[in-house]
Amino acid sequence: MGKDLMKVIYSSALDSKEHTYFLHSNRSLFLIIRSLIEEAKEQNEIGTDQSVNGISQLITQSLMGIIYHWGLNNSEQSLESLSIPLTKTIINGLRTKN
Repeated sequence: MGKDLMKVIYSSALDSKEHTYFLHSNRSLFLIIRSLIEEAKEQNEIGTDQSVNGISQLITQSLMGIIYHWGLNNSEQSLESLSIPLTKTIINGLRTKN
């Protein structure tokens, strides 16, 4: 999706109580993140006492914040170039220290 369309979608979601799509826990994004967190916890790759739900919420809130920031920013920086460093930092922070 382009930046202009994402601005309209986010703006509508912020303005209206009817547009709650971003909060639906059955969204593919939420399901994929949850599945990856569950797998990482089962394999002891995540060194935290936080629940799967808590970690999933942390990650999705961060990603939504990046999308919001990207939409507000007038630079030509891509969403990918903004989201990769944040995602890597979160993942590194959750990893089990060996």
